[in-house]
Order: sequence, then structure tokens, then C-alpha cells
Amino acid sequence: MREIVELGRIAHWGLFGRASKEDRKAVREAMEILDIDSFENRLVGELSGGQRQRVMIARAIASKPEILILDEPTTGVDVASLARFYDFLRHLNWEHKMTILFVTHDIGVIAQDITAVLCINQTIAFSGPMSEILSCEKMSTAYGIKAHIISQKLRSGCDHA
Repeated sequence: MREIVELGRIAHWGLFGRASKEDRKAVREAMEILDIDSFENRLVGELSGGQRQRVMIARAIASKPEILILDEPTTGVDVASLARFYDFLRHLNWEHKMTILFVTHDIGVIAQDITAVLCINQTIAFSGPMSEILSCEKMSTAYGIKAHIISQKLRSGCDHA
């Protein structure tokens, strides 16, 4: 699995294609940030869907990007891993000052963390802050159908009868 993360540094390797100290440090940091260093010697086929996603993101982070582009990154990730994944993205954005371009069909899942939205439905249907798209008219334009917005405040914990 470590070799996959190292592929994120291949563009930085010198003329003879060897990893430098800086490359090894970048790989180690990416694996630590994603908390995947504990299974660095495992085969990718032995990892869960969520773990595989983290390995692929570690590969991207090892390259030290300014912008991280994620296209439907939660596909194949189990529900239990989703919260940790979104916490991780917040950490990258806030602590590492990394811009994240998140491509998804479900903006509700990440709505609390979005600073800007670009909705494309054959053409640009909306571009602006998240707070402005939360109207039925703009959602209808973005999704190409008559939209109804239902907002529900979630509470932590469970009520038992």
C-alpha cells in the first residue's frame, strides 16, 4: 500500500527516479494525516472501501497539491466511515489550508462546510455561496425539476420508547 502513496511523488523524483528524503517525508506525512500508516505493508485488496479511498487521497496529498479535487469520493465508503471521512476533509481544509473541490450529486451531506457552490445541469445553473442556493427556485434550476426543500434539524443521540 505504501508504494501507491509513493506514486504521488513520482513527478518530484530526480533524473534517475529515486525517492529523496523530501519525498519519503511527504509520503510519511500523508500517511499520518490519513491515519493509514498502521497498514502500510498490507495489500490494497485487503483494505475496506473507506481505507482504499484514504490511500488514494494520501497519494494525492503526498504530491503537496494546493487544490484537492474529489469526484464522488464517498462511493463505496461504508456509512460508519463517512463521518470520519468528512471530518478528515474538514481537517485538510482548516488545518492544512487545502482548497477542496468536491464533485457530488448530494450537496446536503456536506452543506455545513461548503463556502461556494457551482451547480452544472448542461450549463451553469448556479454559482455562489451555499446560503443563496437554498431556495426552491434556485434548486429547481440547478436540478432541472420542481424542487421542494425540506430542512430538518438533527439531534445527537437517540430517543428510545
